[in-house]
Amino acid sequence: MLRTWNVTRLVLFLVGLAGLGLLPFDSGRPARALAQKSTEKTTDLNDLSMEVAALQTLHTFKLGTPRLKALLALAKETAQKSKKRTEADASDKFRKKLLELREALVKNDDDQIDKLSEQLEQLRNDEDPDLYDDVEVTDEARKSAPKVLASLSTVQVTNHLAGYDEIPDPFLLMNKTMFDGKMRKLAPEQWKEERDQAATQASELLAGVDAALARKVKDVILKHFDKVRAMKQPEAYKQRMKLGKERDSDIRKLVPNMGPMDILKNLVENDLAELLSNPRLQAAVEARLAHTTK
Repeated sequence: MLRTWNVTRLVLFLVGLAGLGLLPFDSGRPARALAQKSTEKTTDLNDLSMEVAALQTLHTFKLGTPRLKALLALAKETAQKSKKRTEADASDKFRKKLLELREALVKNDDDQIDKLSEQLEQLRNDEDPDLYDDVEVTDEARKSAPKVLASLSTVQVTNHLAGYDEIPDPFLLMNKTMFDGKMRKLAPEQWKEERDQAATQASELLAGVDAALARKVKDVILKHFDKVRAMKQPEAYKQRMKLGKERDSDIRKLVPNMGPMDILKNLVENDLAELLSNPRLQAAVEARLAHTTK
């Protein structure tokens, strides 16, 4: 029942996927004209964190000027509206490192990006800063993500996938949540939190950017999670093959296509939808355009 990903094989397969060819996606206007707006750095730590996240995604796709200009125009329609957020709490050292990473991403300096990303992650683990940088995916972004994906080249998509340390697999995620002994030892509240996170991630990988379908899939997944949770561990493990097939059968009634290429497509579309929803996408793109047109 357990399914594993061979990332190299999937990426090579994706290179041959005919549906991801190059399509015109250029406004035809000079990049400098689109980048003339102020690229002044934000001083708000939440905004800075969201801008860095947007720049990181742009970097993994390795988008050229035409794509960046198109995203700049699209962001005005798809980005989440600015909202008042709780003030972030982080050290000056963390802020400085985040600013340094932003500069490296704007300059597209691969060596510095790798170095600073590792240093920032270490600081994040050591300090556990309080950031309120969540991005709510908008309906406009969900509608636009498949079109943006169709406009990208196969190389750009594989570049993005190569940025993952490990490609997420919804089936492995669900199996771990249902049958892993460590998960069953969690306290009720912690279990509920982990269960909800796993169900959300798995449903998005299976349903893609269709929010209504993802909610239905999540409900099915939660039903099976709770069913197994109520069973004794030895009995659940003994019946894991049967329980997994029943779960997949119920999900397939909602999502008939659950193959690896469907899941990869959903993964990239969800990443694009989050990027398009990012309130700091416009600032991130303007910064990149300002640098590339110097």
